[in-house]
Amino acid sequence: MSADRTRIIVIDTACQAWDVQAVHVCHEQFPELRIEGASAEQAAARLADRMKAALDNADPWHRVEVETAIADIQAFLDRKTPVHVA
Repeated sequence: MSADRTRIIVIDTACQAWDVQAVHVCHEQFPELRIEGASAEQAAARLADRMKAALDNADPWHRVEVETAIADIQAFLDRKTPVHVA
C-alpha cells in the first residue's frame, strides 16, 4: 500500500460575521467525513482518529479503503512542505 498525501483535501473557511477562521479536511474517498480544526494539521489528526474509530465497524472490503485513507492522512501529517489551502 502506497500512501498518497495528495488525497487529503484542505478547505479554508471563514465566517465573516463572526471573524472566525477554520480549516476543514477530508479524504477524497470519504468526502462526507469533513473534520474542522484550527489548522490543517489539527483537522487531519482528528480525521485520522475518526477513521481509526471507523475500523471497528468496517467490513473486510471497506477496511482496506479506510486503512488506505489513514495511511494517506499520516503521509499528509508527515509532509515537510507547507499546506496549499483550497
